[in-house]
Amino acid sequence: MGDAATSGGISVGWAATPTIGATGGDGPTVEAASFHFDDLRVIGDAGPNDPRTHADDFTLDWVSPQVKTFPNAPPGTYSQLSLSLESDDGASAFTLSGHVTVNSASHAYTITGSSSLEVTLSTFATLEPSGTLDLTVLTAFDQALTAVSFDALCDGCASDTVLTLTQTDPQMPAFRTALSKNITVAIVTP
Repeated sequence: MGDAATSGGISVGWAATPTIGATGGDGPTVEAASFHFDDLRVIGDAGPNDPRTHADDFTLDWVSPQVKTFPNAPPGTYSQLSLSLESDDGASAFTLSGHVTVNSASHAYTITGSSSLEVTLSTFATLEPSGTLDLTVLTAFDQALTAVSFDALCDGCASDTVLTLTQTDPQMPAFRTALSKNITVAIVTP
């Protein structure tokens, strides 16, 4: 599960459903997705603001996500993983794109969120001295997309219309809530 490193310290890997870029199956496909992180923290009980378990200002491309490693993380108990997505320098906080079938026609879609999204996940995991702690963030995009009425986005649209959900769309609050509820973390055991 995930691509967690095993060279020591803490690593945070990434996994998604459906697999990004996969085609076929029921429901919308997700062909590309990105998260722009303002802040990522693995929070230890002994030091919640430890710079050795913190990364900021990076974009995660879900097509080929890079594992975030914290090789100098101190041993101890880590109770939370905090994710803060925020738009910055023209980058959206999150974007998704793919295809969906509406009224028997395939449509491309894009979803772009420009306001911040904060998610805090419980980990309750221990990094032993000279050990490793591997975490995988699981994002169920397929479940989050159930909050979107693509029929409403299409309402009378032509077959070649790109369906667009942006920050100002009335459906965005429900999608943001669904997305945040469908981000979880797993502790990967060797």
